[in-house]
Amino acid sequence: MRNDIICFDTQILIWGIKQEATSGQEEKIARAIHLLKMCQEEKSKVIIPAIVAAELLSGTPEDRHNKITQTLQSYFMIIPFDMAAAQSYAHIWRQNEALRRKLSSEEEVDRVKAKADHLIIATAVARKATVIYSEDKDLKRFAERFINVRVMPPVPPAQLDLL
Repeated sequence: MRNDIICFDTQILIWGIKQEATSGQEEKIARAIHLLKMCQEEKSKVIIPAIVAAELLSGTPEDRHNKITQTLQSYFMIIPFDMAAAQSYAHIWRQNEALRRKLSSEEEVDRVKAKADHLIIATAVARKATVIYSEDKDLKRFAERFINVRVMPPVPPAQLDLL
């Protein structure tokens, strides 16, 4: 993981930074904290697409925005959506046209969410990330031909006691 450029999807930060989870997802908090600590210990280069930061902040009360923003800027590289990402986005969006149609007819995948997923993927690809950590099955399907998507690793039993 050390030389890889790693990208996080929004829910990793919700669980790891905000330490919030919906009912039934509480164990994701420990896994996200473990992943963040692993990246920090290994001095991994972690990028956060600006759209991920926007999604994170949009679900956060405004009185916490400055603290969350400071945390993100202290530990990660916040990557804007630039022309390289726009080119990646256009390519990935076109390549996934049939998949998007299939998913929207079968599962009613929201077009706005599909666009956000593609923006995140395109930003990671444009910045030569090697992996996106995400638990989002739609993002994984959209990304599979372009970048590796991994779920968070489990927390080793010995570290569970520390958390």
